[in-house]
Amino acid sequence: MHLETFIFITRYLTCFVLSFFVYQFFSSIYNYYSHLIKNSIWHSLMCLSTAMYCFVFSLNTHFFTQESSNILLGVFWIMAYSSYYCYLRAIEAYLGYEIRLLKISKVYSLFLTTAHSINTISTIFLGKNFLFEETNKSFTLFSKAMSLSISPNYYGLALGIVGAVIVFYSSVIIWRELSHRKVKERLLQYGVLVTVICVINDSALGLELTGGLIPLYYLGNAFEAVRLNLHYQKMSHKKINKLEYQVDELTKTAQFGFAAASISHDIKNYLMIIKYSLKKALSRDDKEKHILKAQKYINQTSEVTALYMDLFKNNTDITTSDTKLINLVNEAVEIVQDKISKARIKLRVNIDEERYITCNSVAFTLCLVNLLGNAVEAISEYDEPWIEIELNDIGNSLLIRDCGLGIPKDIADKVFDVNFTTKKNYGGSGLGLAISKKLLQKSGQDIQLDSTHSHTLFVISL
Repeated sequence: MHLETFIFITRYLTCFVLSFFVYQFFSSIYNYYSHLIKNSIWHSLMCLSTAMYCFVFSLNTHFFTQESSNILLGVFWIMAYSSYYCYLRAIEAYLGYEIRLLKISKVYSLFLTTAHSINTISTIFLGKNFLFEETNKSFTLFSKAMSLSISPNYYGLALGIVGAVIVFYSSVIIWRELSHRKVKERLLQYGVLVTVICVINDSALGLELTGGLIPLYYLGNAFEAVRLNLHYQKMSHKKINKLEYQVDELTKTAQFGFAAASISHDIKNYLMIIKYSLKKALSRDDKEKHILKAQKYINQTSEVTALYMDLFKNNTDITTSDTKLINLVNEAVEIVQDKISKARIKLRVNIDEERYITCNSVAFTLCLVNLLGNAVEAISEYDEPWIEIELNDIGNSLLIRDCGLGIPKDIADKVFDVNFTTKKNYGGSGLGLAISKKLLQKSGQDIQLDSTHSHTLFVISL
């Protein structure tokens, strides 16, 4: 084979394999950082060191200086032995346990990596090379392509021979471990065979038994890189599926919690009226009136509970009917009347008594109760507080306005968010308006806050 052909094949085959291992490296790093698969770190390091091996190999086919070519040969072997060490650790990480018989292989791989690292540093800074020596032999195609003027001395040959034996030994151990698995590991077994063939090939080059062969060690890790990448990708998908399942479960739990909080939030108003009515029934002559009133709100409490049970079931619509709007408003006012009276708030209602709307009466009433209750709390300290409930026939909407100075836009954008409240220090739950909006939307209406108005204004679209 001509030298130019040898360099061409070596250079471009190595560049192709380099790009392959770079892709495998970044894919593995993604699994490591994005899905926290810690075991994939050895797969990442194996791909990185093998990619560096290919890079140094390809780089050394370009001549810079004789000294740099000889130094790159040392770096070349550092990358080779470090990649093999990472390969052994990657196999153990994949199998999920440490292979006791591979301990000697890992130790010797680290020893060779360290020995070549020290030798390369010594060559650079001290000019002393303990593993290679200048040679006057006729150069092989390999040494010419790498622009080398050195070859292994007796120490280098001894280390290389023992290293080759260690690779063969390790290959037998790994093959045996793979054979014991229930799942057939064809790709990894192919990788073991290719590694053995490549080490025989590269040993023949390193010992200068032949110079016409192209170094192929980097191909030994190719099958392992693909198989381990597939393995960690599968683990990533399992983690994602598990997380999605957990999110679904948490969503169901959160939905249940929101439902429970919503029910307790609104039933509290009914319980206060029931308590008040029973108290009046025990202290006045018109007992029957107050008992009937208590009975009415006991029944409505059951309706509220049933409404929420329907509301928080997926894809369940709540029932609606045509109802007089004025009756709904009066119902809501009655529930909060005690608060309105204590705060000396002037309430003005301007609604056509013959106006009907199609809605769920319980949902609509609950929304009005929340709005009126919030308004009472907000303006109770004003000198002359007032609340207006007005029908806007032109816009087909119901306006609930109070004497408050309005709500800033940055807060207005959040008032319907769950758990958002400006009354944390005063017992605010951040549920009232969020519940109101959800109830109205299920009922066929909607609610907005008009932040442009000079007073606090909520608009219910009918």
